[in-house]
Amino acid sequence: MHRNSAITAAAVLALFGGSALASGERVAIDRAQLDDPAYVASLHAEIEQAAIKECKADLAGSVFYRYQIEDCIAGTVAAAVDEIGSEALSSYSASGERDYPIAG
Repeated sequence: MHRNSAITAAAVLALFGGSALASGERVAIDRAQLDDPAYVASLHAEIEQAAIKECKADLAGSVFYRYQIEDCIAGTVAAAVDEIGSEALSSYSASGERDYPIAG
């Protein structure tokens, strides 16, 4: 098993018009540090930033951008967190509401 792995922020499927992400953002994960709360918070922030980039690229030019961007980001973050499969990261992610930028 690899000590480090990388995931691609998960695709937001047909609901947002495509099955592939536009920019292929990746987040490096050090699974050995997933028990460290500071690392988990930092990793979650990186996942959020990758999701924001992905969703902005995926929805660029869409007339529904303002209505879909927050759901796209939240869904992409949730899918990436699920893909990682860390209980600590899942708990952190579920611990609070987050406001994502809707400005282009």
